Amino acid sequence: VTLLDARAPRLAPADRASMIERLVPALGTLSPTEQHDVLISTAYDALRGPALVPYLKRLAQIDAQINVDLDLYELREAGIHRLYELDPVAGRRAILAKVQAQDPDMDFGTLCMLPDRQIPSLDPILKRNLVPSDGSGMFVSLLIARYASPRLLDFVDKLVRRTIAAPRDGDPDGVNYLIAYVLRADDRRGIALLHTVAAKSGREPGDLHIFSDVVSALPTPDFERVLRKHAHDADPAIASDARDALKQLPMYRNQDWLRKSRRSSNSSIGLDPDASGPEGMTIIN
Repeated sequence: VTLLDARAPRLAPADRASMIERLVPALGTLSPTEQHDVLISTAYDALRGPALVPYLKRLAQIDAQINVDLDLYELREAGIHRLYELDPVAGRRAILAKVQAQDPDMDFGTLCMLPDRQIPSLDPILKRNLVPSDGSGMFVSLLIARYASPRLLDFVDKLVRRTIAAPRDGDPDGVNYLIAYVLRADDRRGIALLHTVAAKSGREPGDLHIFSDVVSALPTPDFERVLRKHAHDADPAIASDARDALKQLPMYRNQDWLRKSRRSSNSSIGLDPDASGPEGMTIIN
């Protein structure tokens, strides 16, 4: 049985449902790369439906790191996106489980895809996860910029100032995300913090390129409002950086995970009904 069989136009609905019931359990017998290819190709259309949800939930539980198990990592990412499409409640639960982890080994776009402007219930968890790394954890810093409520404002502001005053091993990108959070939560304090960080590093505020540095991970309406305000900043360098980030915003906002996955796939998968690939793959002999 192949996926093309399940897509046969003259197949009766009951026969198609029966065939899908046989195909879905067999998916797990394929290699991670083959499963991933099915999920990101047009072959997926033959399987899309409630019967696929238990399988996708299992994929969401895969423990994989991008620099160790790339095939499993990409399979889990595709599985979580497909799960969110079919069962938003279960997909949200899977994403939040990673958001709350000390080391969220997941793509930025997946971590930040939830529609919430803020998730205040995450504040104490993100604060706890950030402290052990002294502000250097890029993933946690990004998640604070994306989801934290203003209740963390004092904590983050003081943490960045302390980190800059007494530098330790850390990731400057992580600090930039924390500054972006302060800008989102309280613009006046954020600009004051930006000037303090620049002065400590002996640079001009605009030369830090805070806006253009973080926009790829934060193409949100809230951050767009910050950019539009500072596109006319009195500091020409800050204004220039904000305008540059605004130009990039549509590209990152419209970045489709499926198109991105297909571009990065190394296999010759079928991306249209007539192409060779997973559609013709024999899943059940």
